[in-house]
Amino acid sequence: MTRDYLTKILIVAANPKNTEKLRLDEEVREIQTGLERSKSRHQFQIISRTAVRPDDLRRALLDYEPQIVHFSGHGVGTQGLVLLDDASEAKLVSAVALARLFKLFAKQVKCVLLNACYSQVQAEAICQYIDYVIGMDREIGDRAAIKFAVGFYDAIAAGRSIEDAYEFGCSAIALEGLSEALAPVLKKKGESSHDGLHYRADFLAELNQNSQDSLEKNVEEVYRKINKPIDEMIPVTRKFPHKNIINHPANSPENYFSLKLSKPLSLEQPEGQVPLDSLFYIDRPPIEQDCYETIRKPGALIRIKAPRQMGKSSLMSRILHQVKQEGYQTVELNFQSADADLLSNLDLFLQWFCVSISEELNLPDRLDNYWKGPLGSKNKCTKYFQKYLLTEIAEPLVLGLDEVDQIFQHPEIATDFFGLLRAWHERGKNEALWKNLRLAIAHSKEVYIPLNINQSPFNVGLPISLPELTPAQVTDLVQRHQLNWSDSQIQDLMTMVGGHPYLVRVALYQIAKGRMTLGEFLQIAPTEAGPYYDHLRRHLLNLEKDPDLVAATKQVMGCDRAIEINAAEAFKLRSMGLVKFQGNAVMPLGELYRQYFSDRLQGGFGSIPPENIPEKTCPLDPVSGTNQISAIAENMPPTAPFSVGSLVESSTLAAIVFTDVVNSTAHMVANQQQMLELLKRDFELIREICQRYGGRVLKSTGDGWLIYFDSAVKAVACSQQIQKTLSKNAASLPPDLVLEHRIGVHLGDVFFSGDDVFGAGVNLAARLQSQANPGGICISDTVYEVIKNHLSIHVTYIGPQQLKGIPEPVRLYQINP
Repeated sequence: MTRDYLTKILIVAANPKNTEKLRLDEEVREIQTGLERSKSRHQFQIISRTAVRPDDLRRALLDYEPQIVHFSGHGVGTQGLVLLDDASEAKLVSAVALARLFKLFAKQVKCVLLNACYSQVQAEAICQYIDYVIGMDREIGDRAAIKFAVGFYDAIAAGRSIEDAYEFGCSAIALEGLSEALAPVLKKKGESSHDGLHYRADFLAELNQNSQDSLEKNVEEVYRKINKPIDEMIPVTRKFPHKNIINHPANSPENYFSLKLSKPLSLEQPEGQVPLDSLFYIDRPPIEQDCYETIRKPGALIRIKAPRQMGKSSLMSRILHQVKQEGYQTVELNFQSADADLLSNLDLFLQWFCVSISEELNLPDRLDNYWKGPLGSKNKCTKYFQKYLLTEIAEPLVLGLDEVDQIFQHPEIATDFFGLLRAWHERGKNEALWKNLRLAIAHSKEVYIPLNINQSPFNVGLPISLPELTPAQVTDLVQRHQLNWSDSQIQDLMTMVGGHPYLVRVALYQIAKGRMTLGEFLQIAPTEAGPYYDHLRRHLLNLEKDPDLVAATKQVMGCDRAIEINAAEAFKLRSMGLVKFQGNAVMPLGELYRQYFSDRLQGGFGSIPPENIPEKTCPLDPVSGTNQISAIAENMPPTAPFSVGSLVESSTLAAIVFTDVVNSTAHMVANQQQMLELLKRDFELIREICQRYGGRVLKSTGDGWLIYFDSAVKAVACSQQIQKTLSKNAASLPPDLVLEHRIGVHLGDVFFSGDDVFGAGVNLAARLQSQANPGGICISDTVYEVIKNHLSIHVTYIGPQQLKGIPEPVRLYQINP
């Protein structure tokens, strides 16, 4: 099967937030990897669209004119395939609708692959007009679906026919030892086994009847097919359908139910941003809709303020995702990725700002063209946007600026930078070009820096202050974790943690995992043995830097009612998320904080003497290499006693590297003296390379080393140089004088004490090196996401791996030589 033309493959995916989470990104990545390794890769173009709504599907077919269309997501038999509606929830699209759509592209589309459960119904309909359509006649798991896709596209890339590619896909499932090898069904044009009755318009009308009997019958039919009891369906708006809800005229089968496929609930570790396709993101109306409507307006500015871990970044990513689906250009910039030296020099900072945005837009860096002459830095930056970035792209540009709190700490650049953003916003009210620039700004702290009222972006635009979850929203989240709780149990949880989204999710995750009961959680939560240890200790550390704040906290936590305190301390405590306002008075957000801080602050400053507290303890920048782990070590007195308190005092984010020698025991048994000499030789080389990249060797593990870096990029670059140099040296040595080393790299929270580090981040890095190939490097998904746009690397995705001592599977990558 030879081709002289470009074959376009359109991959459309849909995983509504109220449905089971699928590994769609992995499926797309595996397809791309397979085609890229093909000798005929230049003959293929992959277009990928996620979070697809019906309009998105139609527009993509019109815009890209693909020859192959690949759908990845959920299917529920006769009820249809599951796409998204405008609220990112499930919308069922019938076989009739899909057949009518593909009829319009019959001359263009040659093959449709529906990689979704029970999609044979839709395949039967579409194959009336399309030459080849593949659907599934039963449930198919993520693993089998991905294997089929990889086998199918490997064959396509090799020039095989659609029929052959189908067989290769089925074979890939079988070779993996999976039971779904017979699930895929190939339909050819004109071979439909149906007489057309199911695809007439009157059938669609029947599906859309709103009577209770018709709806319940259709729902029961779907669940009989997937062997799930009726009470396990998840409605879009409620956990269980009640008759008064079902009878509402708006609730047809297509728009009422999102059906949970017959797979166990997939829980997510509650950390960082909530993924776009997560079942566990809770909308807080009307916030999301207000943001979506506002960001579409010319020159829009949204400012999102909330304490840490309240969902600012998750909301930001949804705003950007929403407009990206509508054709806008988007850039998300986290200011934690700016090097420290940039934050003390306005000219360097603005250059970094411009180049970072250019890179995210896949535009070349043209600073040399615009950063010259006597104009000041702000004028040069404005010129770069006006004459280059905004001119180069025709679509509106939305900038998501996250963690701008980092800028507050540097008044030497804060006043000018924020004044610049305000000036651009003002120009967007009247100038056509600047109307295309939209801003979304997120921060945690109150803005205490002195800004002229006419030069601040923090008193204009749409203000969003993220509230805690309401009892109804917590109830919804409880149900999404498949916990059957009473109202009193939900109230007990809220009494302990308030409606703080992160605290609620941590509790539900632990309980849904079966690690503790609600009663056990309530007992252990406000202690350092509980699941909030890091969260509480971070707050304690921040409080202990400010004696006035400690005094105010004692006052609030020690009172059983809302009280008025100094306004400055009240707003600081609210910015930390520790209290909530009742009028002008404040009270603890929940019993978690009242009990913990009442106990920990009784003795004044807890376990760390005030004179030992460093002036600054800023989070480590995972990319740049700025940060505080060295400063912490310098600020800790040499005689400081070893204690849990002193460990947590220096908690930070770090890139940890573990090295290990392959078959070290066998080498040592064979010739101990020679092995020690070889280790010394290699260790000296590794130490010298680490010093060049700013790494610090903390300790030996016998046949390996534990090394930390203040930058993930430096850690990986150093690891690559180590393996490259060792390999080069080995080429000129006899085999018995060569040692092979494995390297693992992870980025995570660690506790620094003297010349040692501890914590989950260290444990995970130690496990990673055992997953590396001899002479290779294994990195976690966390590291890959940080470095992928900063280093030229070739990686192989090896999927989620269960590591010893780590409760959840970890997504891993091997770095290829």
